[in-house]
Amino acid sequence: MSRRLTATACTFMVFVSAACTPSAPALPSDASPAAVSEKVGGSDGSSFLGDITSFEWPDDGRHAGELLSWIPRDAKSSDPEAANRAGATAQAIATFLADHYNDAKGAGATNPALIQAYATALIPYLGAMVGDPNGTSGFEPLDSLDSSMPRTAEVFAVMATDAAADHTFIDAASTHADTYEKQFADLAAADPTLSSPNWRNDLLPAARIRGLIKAGARLAGRQPDPTTQRSVYELQYMVVSRMVRGSAPFISPEYFNPDGSLKSADEIDGPWSRYNAQFGSYLTSYPQITGAIKAFQDTFTAIGQP
Repeated sequence: MSRRLTATACTFMVFVSAACTPSAPALPSDASPAAVSEKVGGSDGSSFLGDITSFEWPDDGRHAGELLSWIPRDAKSSDPEAANRAGATAQAIATFLADHYNDAKGAGATNPALIQAYATALIPYLGAMVGDPNGTSGFEPLDSLDSSMPRTAEVFAVMATDAAADHTFIDAASTHADTYEKQFADLAAADPTLSSPNWRNDLLPAARIRGLIKAGARLAGRQPDPTTQRSVYELQYMVVSRMVRGSAPFISPEYFNPDGSLKSADEIDGPWSRYNAQFGSYLTSYPQITGAIKAFQDTFTAIGQP
């Protein structure tokens, strides 16, 4: 009798143990872009992404993430069908992360490789997220562009839950913003009246990205990088440094290098506030540029502030 009870108890314990151990979500046997896109973007795509994001994979989600490795390649494809498929799949991922932020934000600790795969898949669409779809297709912004972009900020916040994903994604976002800002600074220096309205196509996407970096870091409980914190001042420097050489009204000689170039923030001695105030004084002679920078500041603040 004792042996029977022991055997029954052991059988019961094995059964309970097996029942309590969740099985891994089934991954598509067909890993082609068409099959993966259909799975991720289909009617059960959100459930599928939820399953693979919440399950604790023994390989940190690396194998699941490999299903998405084709997206960055096809995002820039000259084949419209491939490019649209990549964009639609990336859109589904971004939408899932925004819709299920409270669940997805924990995956940075449990499945860092999968979050890194999400980051890599979404990087080609950083411009599209903020209203610049040039070079991509199939991806639409998650938020109205004149809003505080809370859903997009949640996508940025998910990336900040894993150090590697955060580094990859935020570095790419900062590079995007840098490119936009440099293009605006070149335009402003060449035409201080900003006679062409095209300046908005560079400046406002940059402001949105800077604001999203800050908002995402705040949601994730992290500090944004210093460049983002002083985005408006860095933009003023970019513009003024292209407009002056050797000397300029309102700018002290101490802020110029021997070759006549304007010193960067890292090269100055003394308070940043005094240095920056002189940029503002110099730019008062150019009201169109001042107004454009104010538009940048307002957009950045609307998205980046709590």
